[in-house]
Amino acid sequence: GLGGVHTLDMLGEHPTHGYLLKKIKKDDGSIVVRDDVFVSYQRGEEKIKRPLTVGMGGWGADWFGPELMFGIEMGDYYKEQPVLLIKTCWGGHSLYGNFRPPRAGKPAYESGYKPEEIGASYHKMVKEVRECLANLDTDFPQLKGLKTELCGFVWFQGWNDMCQPGDKIRQQVYDEYCPNFVHLVQDLRAELRVPNLPVVMGELGVGGEKADKNMMDFRAGQAKIATCPELKGRLGYVRTAPFWYPELDELPQKVSV
Repeated sequence: GLGGVHTLDMLGEHPTHGYLLKKIKKDDGSIVVRDDVFVSYQRGEEKIKRPLTVGMGGWGADWFGPELMFGIEMGDYYKEQPVLLIKTCWGGHSLYGNFRPPRAGKPAYESGYKPEEIGASYHKMVKEVRECLANLDTDFPQLKGLKTELCGFVWFQGWNDMCQPGDKIRQQVYDEYCPNFVHLVQDLRAELRVPNLPVVMGELGVGGEKADKNMMDFRAGQAKIATCPELKGRLGYVRTAPFWYPELDELPQKVSV
């Protein structure tokens, strides 16, 4: 998910969350640049390695993603030490295919992916995390000499698992989303040598509380994560559907492109 920088002022009009705009924009209208939160993100050929602000969304300088408010909240929480977000993000990728972790093995169905595509994004994610940690002193001189600690893994994904598979494998993909995610976390914990790495998953909230059947069925598969014994006590499952604006569903009728 990503939003246009030009839409930020609308946040200030929200009756209950409008106050959050003050964390993003100063009184003079300029955008906040945090001096205590940093972002590492390989966006195509561009390497983003700088303090947190807008312009770190998937489409370029005029966009922002979940890293913006999440990073601000983390910076406010960890008052005594700086925060580094290592963002890995590629549109159109699935957990059952591109991000499929090694422990999940090969799909027991015809997934539609080439053998070399299965798990490729998982390995790319691990590679980018390792490269970032290995070059901290060079890429982030503000953090030079500080001891690093991996404090958590945030996963906000699911659209391609929800909509891409055909009727023959759709339910299988939905049913294995939970075990695939458990394998993903277990593999990451082993790769990064953090056996109790805390995890947060964001629900796929597109369409809000009145989404279509496929979306609701997929969310049911996602929600099983919250009761997985393997992640008990180290997982936060966050519902996002309640934050969907119903007005968004009316836009296709109101706007022509």
